[in-house]
Order: sequence, then structure tokens, then C-alpha cells
Amino acid sequence: MTTGNSRMITATEFKAKCLQLMDEVAATRENIIITKRGRPVCVLTPYKEKPKSLFGIDRDIIQIHGDITAPIDVEWDAETGRNWDLPESAAAEKPTFAEMLLAIPKDGQEFERFPWKDREIEF
Repeated sequence: MTTGNSRMITATEFKAKCLQLMDEVAATRENIIITKRGRPVCVLTPYKEKPKSLFGIDRDIIQIHGDITAPIDVEWDAETGRNWDLPESAAAEKPTFAEMLLAIPKDGQEFERFPWKDREIEF
């Protein structure tokens, strides 16, 4: 019996042909599902060697098209100073850091602090 990429065999058949099936899986690189009483119990899969280094592992998969170091023709929000996460109207209403600094009173007026009792320490 076969299912997709795998073949199903009974545990009895696996026991009788174990070494032959291992060689077959290594050669064909296909899984074999082993069943007991019609229910899948385990899968015999081909061994995959791990690469010694991950450097260059996607060498044959990734392709570079064009010049990846050339500047792109997109204006970045960081360059324009616009707020990308806010609508234009909300971004216009939000004061800049410099405006907030200029809004601090200059006449030596201190800000009122919240009177917490646990902040008061007596020596």
C-alpha cells in the first residue's frame, strides 16, 4: 500500500525484510510507514547529514537580481521627518521635541509635585 510519498508495510513484513528495506530507503530517499494491526506505528526515513556550517547553505536557492547595493528610488520617512504610523492630520498636531523643550517655563517657575507620603523621609 502506498500513500503519497510513502509506502505502508506491516510490522511482520518489516521484521522479515528489515535490512533490505533500510537499503531501499537509503537508495530511493522515500519514507516507509510501518503499521501494526492497520494503524501506523512508526516511519522509516532516510538519514540526512547535517551541514558542518550554515555558511552558504542557501547558495543554490537564493538568487540576486540586479545591484543590491544601489540606492533605491524610495523616499524614506526617516529622511522626510514624517510619521508613518500616524495619519497626516495627527502627525501635524503632534509637537516636535524642540517645541516641547521651548514650552518649558523660563522664569524659574518649578513644576508642582504630587505629594506622596512615602516620598517624605525624615532624618
